[in-house]
Amino acid sequence: MKQAAAILNYKRAADEEGLSGTPHCTYEALEKQMDLLFRNEPSSLGDWAEVKVRYKSNTTLAFGDQTFSVWKKDMVGKFGGMLLSLSLIFL
Repeated sequence: MKQAAAILNYKRAADEEGLSGTPHCTYEALEKQMDLLFRNEPSSLGDWAEVKVRYKSNTTLAFGDQTFSVWKKDMVGKFGGMLLSLSLIFL
């Protein structure tokens, strides 16, 4: 559930920064889908209503002790492979 809240947080931040994503995917639509998924009822995963209230505190998709960082790569590496071209002709 923390990961779902983090996705909501990411979507809010993306909308605020004007970053486009999946067409017609708004924060409100995403929130509604998650509400339907978790049904706003307590479950073995936790209480979505409580987690959603504090969604801004969830900033990672990590499970357990694992953490992930996302950043823009400063310089794209040089391609060192061999460029191949494949052409298929159907008669």
